Amino acid sequence: MAKPRVLQLIGSFETGGTELQSIKLARALSTDGTYEISIACLDKSGPLKQLIDWIPIDEIPEFRLTSFYDLNFINRTIEIGRYIRERKIDLVHTHDFYTNIFGMFGAALSAQCVRIASKRSTLSKSASQLIVERQSFRLAKKIVANSEAVRTFLIDRNVPPEKIVTIYNGLDLARFTNAATIDRESFFRSLGIEIGANPKFVTIVANMRSDVKNHQMFLRAAKRIRERIDSAEFLLAGEGELRENLIDRANELGIGDYCHFVGSAIDIPSLLSMSEIGVLSHHGQKDFLMR
Repeated sequence: MAKPRVLQLIGSFETGGTELQSIKLARALSTDGTYEISIACLDKSGPLKQLIDWIPIDEIPEFRLTSFYDLNFINRTIEIGRYIRERKIDLVHTHDFYTNIFGMFGAALSAQCVRIASKRSTLSKSASQLIVERQSFRLAKKIVANSEAVRTFLIDRNVPPEKIVTIYNGLDLARFTNAATIDRESFFRSLGIEIGANPKFVTIVANMRSDVKNHQMFLRAAKRIRERIDSAEFLLAGEGELRENLIDRANELGIGDYCHFVGSAIDIPSLLSMSEIGVLSHHGQKDFLMR
């Protein structure tokens, strides 16, 4: 008997929580062997491509969008609908705002395809964006919420409760257990940081592609902390187009020498284990207890 064919539609392969969890889900389902897993994306850029080793990267189709309100969107929607039909995809799973809208409308062009959307946050979108996303949810068979708060948020906005399934985000706790064995001085030296007399590190782990992560508030708070605690230093893990602006802002605040922008290709569990404090400054953060 043929395996059910599942298409995971991912926004991009840039470093981010949603992107990483989507890829890990696809990998786990592929390893399980119950389903035949394929991946499509809106944007093929990003370092997380290296985690996909069971599908040749050139076999992953890209449906690049410029807007939801132009001819390109219509053409790309028709294209993905054709792709789903030709490959006899049984189920399409989308993971964020952009893939929800594009994927649900595209998959609706294939009558046999089950459609599963996802909702991972509450306050990160405008009222008009939420209206558009809600229309895509009308086309979904089920919607995965990653917390009861998100489930309640959807119900309050007239999404039928019977459509919503809560599945919490998971963590591989073994990664954090192993982090305790890493030598502190060697680890920071590998990041180009020479540690002095027992510095106290305050850390934020968040991509630098969106103002919703609120790095600006982190930097303002860092300045105030540094004025009171001269052993405090600050680690900013993540990549994105806002990085250079944030470096400039740290320098403007006079804390550039104490802010370390360490990128994303690092051992995050070890980084956190060696930090005094982990900070979440996000607007509308959806899973702060887990983080």
